[in-house]
Amino acid sequence: MSNPDNFHCSEWLSLFEQCLEPGTTSTTVLPTIAIANPPYGKTHPGWIPFEPFNLGYHFQKENEQWVRTNRTRTTVAIDALFAELCVNQLAPGEVMVLLVPNSLLANNDTLYARQWLLENNQLVASIQLPPTLWKVECKIAIATSILVLQRQVQPEDTDYSIFMALIENVGFDRRGKPTFDNDFPSVLDEFCTFLTQLKASHY
Repeated sequence: MSNPDNFHCSEWLSLFEQCLEPGTTSTTVLPTIAIANPPYGKTHPGWIPFEPFNLGYHFQKENEQWVRTNRTRTTVAIDALFAELCVNQLAPGEVMVLLVPNSLLANNDTLYARQWLLENNQLVASIQLPPTLWKVECKIAIATSILVLQRQVQPEDTDYSIFMALIENVGFDRRGKPTFDNDFPSVLDEFCTFLTQLKASHY
């Protein structure tokens, strides 16, 4: 990602234009994305065409499931479109680490997006970060989470373990003053243990 001081929205719009094949629903330009930090906010069809994206359409609930309609939305959270763009770069079994706003994970109006992500990926880990982190670094208060997703190998893969963690202390307070508490190292150790146990259970 560009330096925030030099960042322009057109950089992200150019990325979408390069990745989308006109008239198709697939993306084929970029290599596999391993780590991604999507832009946040709303976008509209004047900036990015919604038709190539599943999440660019309205969904309606049928039999406890969200089903895509043929009506495109007037606005969409750009982080949801970016998540779909990234998923489309993954081959079955490949892994992606994605930083997302908690609104994508918790809001009622994004239930359809969460269903789509979980239908197409296994959720390996969800690690919630405190707003303090971005308050100091970026001067904004936003709740975010790190998602580790593995592209589905088989659609019926629904029974699996998920690593969940909540990071409260990041080594500094909301004013940027260093503190002795930092949850990142312990969470990393726990996640490594989880992955080791997960690997062992498959053999």
